[in-house]
Amino acid sequence: MSLRLFVVISLLFISITGAHAEKMHPVLEKFVQDGMKVDYLGKMHGMDGWVILKGDKVQYAYSTKEGGFVLGMLFGPDGNLVTGEQLKSYKARMGGEINGAAKNNDGTEKAEQFFKETEDANWVRIGSKTAPYIYAFVNAKCGNCHNFWSDIEPYVSQGMVQLRLIPFGNAKGNRSGGVALLGSRDPEAVWKKLASGDDSVFNQSVISKMGHLYKKIDANNNLLSKWGLSGVPFIVYKTPKGKEIKVISGQPKNIMLLMADFN
Repeated sequence: MSLRLFVVISLLFISITGAHAEKMHPVLEKFVQDGMKVDYLGKMHGMDGWVILKGDKVQYAYSTKEGGFVLGMLFGPDGNLVTGEQLKSYKARMGGEINGAAKNNDGTEKAEQFFKETEDANWVRIGSKTAPYIYAFVNAKCGNCHNFWSDIEPYVSQGMVQLRLIPFGNAKGNRSGGVALLGSRDPEAVWKKLASGDDSVFNQSVISKMGHLYKKIDANNNLLSKWGLSGVPFIVYKTPKGKEIKVISGQPKNIMLLMADFN
């Protein structure tokens, strides 16, 4: 039976009291009253860190026992991003990840097998060749995929990660857009056009010359079907340090939680 990697790394935001902190700041209490979710990140440099969620928007805040309060991220005296380190610990506490403990009959881990097959899929690279990489199964016409790109683009542009897009889909627009990606000498330019809603990508006179690439789209479809994957984008990566295989089904709610694995 195939291992279904239906994994969502989600933020289980919990409205909490001052059990973990000196005291919840009145501003945070007002946020909770207004329907926002607030969770505690921990204390660093004498400040209590908080993560705040309203819909899909995420903010960070820090408060002091003297009553100070500021929205934003915290940097240490050495210039390192303290908030990023706190997010690593937070994600470990919240869990929700899979590291592939299930094994095949031959003893190999199913997650390792899935990752190997993902690496052998038909993908295009966006970003630095030398940067650690993230695979993302995407539909060309998928709004969540485009939003994911908007969130991660700054990190790709800075060379922190490269994005390997695996186009798939059965709808005409997704298939044509996927072929345009796989057949382009500049897939990054094509993907940016798709993400911005530029329909010039779907030039049939150009796509018609790439008909052989539909087989690659079908192969990507078959990989998704084989493993019973759900959610678009479907994100797969191996952490650079621990070499853990992690997956995210759907658009990440907080890109910084994902990027914390690459700091």
